[in-house]
Amino acid sequence: MAEIIQNTQDISQDLKILYFHIIRTVNLPDFAESLCEDLRFKWRKEDYSAVCNCPMSWHNDRNASFHINRMDDNVWLFQCFGCHTAGNVVNFYMNYMGEEDRAMAIKNICKRLNITLSNAELQLEAFQHVTNRIDRKKEMESANILVSNQCRLLLRKNFDKYKVWVSIAYKRLNIALDNEKSEEIEKIGYEASAKIVE
Repeated sequence: MAEIIQNTQDISQDLKILYFHIIRTVNLPDFAESLCEDLRFKWRKEDYSAVCNCPMSWHNDRNASFHINRMDDNVWLFQCFGCHTAGNVVNFYMNYMGEEDRAMAIKNICKRLNITLSNAELQLEAFQHVTNRIDRKKEMESANILVSNQCRLLLRKNFDKYKVWVSIAYKRLNIALDNEKSEEIEKIGYEASAKIVE
């Protein structure tokens, strides 16, 4: 689904900035319910994941095939496992309204939601978002380096005693990195530190 979010070649630079603002700030479940009269989500994980019957006019869905999920970067994505539509809030609007022009869809969403931010405000927000992502990435890289060094120290201390623990720790570390869970990385680091001073 990443290409759905990144594919913005068909719109101007100003609209790209607005597009990224919309997909990061508009709550897809609320927006979809306001757009579709009878749409009601069943929440599987509150404020994170829900399902409902697909609202697309061409899909007579009786199986709650329409899934939405909020990703770690606060972008909501949807996917219907029946009719195979998928994407973010802009894609949802385009599919539901039958709008083929992405620029017009962005403008209509802004009208509907009274989004009137100036270009300067949008550019500042986009810059802040990129800065936050870079800071988060640096934080994750630093934590990874620290834990990896602690694991190496453990192996140097007593390879045979700690090789299984380090192997499991690296697996946990990779999962934590994939999910950007800095708390879990720190936890692994504390565990390794405790073993070093045993």
